[in-house]
Amino acid sequence: MNPPKVVAMQCEIAAGSGGLTTLVNAADIYEYLAEKNPDLLLPLFAPDALTVERNRLRATQPIFSSSGHRIYTIFRSDNAAKISVKPESLKGFQLIKEILEESKTPIIFKIEANQILVCDNTKILHGRTAFAKEDCRKLNRLWFDGQPDDFYPLQFGFIPAR
Repeated sequence: MNPPKVVAMQCEIAAGSGGLTTLVNAADIYEYLAEKNPDLLLPLFAPDALTVERNRLRATQPIFSSSGHRIYTIFRSDNAAKISVKPESLKGFQLIKEILEESKTPIIFKIEANQILVCDNTKILHGRTAFAKEDCRKLNRLWFDGQPDDFYPLQFGFIPAR
């Protein structure tokens, strides 16, 4: 199973507390790695760098991939899925997690009832903070393959500065 190129999240019921949405531009992480730790970047392009299992579905893919001049990102590090990282990619994966935890650049906000967030899943890393289990938050996810007709071409991912 391949992750969708476009993700839409529609909030029916907002979390009472917690459940904040966090967005980070994957290009910022890529550029940081390219500048500060380029030796950790190449293993993240391995086709089997990351395996994600959830609800009996399994996907194995690179964390970064490229096509032409564009870079695409697939990243997951939450507790809702089983995550396996290839040993050669583990240091880079862990550094990305550290960058996300220490990042001063994420966009953080509370998605409210009746709001919809749509994002490029190959460019934007997105997550949510914890919320109480007894909270009745309801967030619907919609996946889109990003395959437009020829009249309206879409460009996913990003072009690195380096």
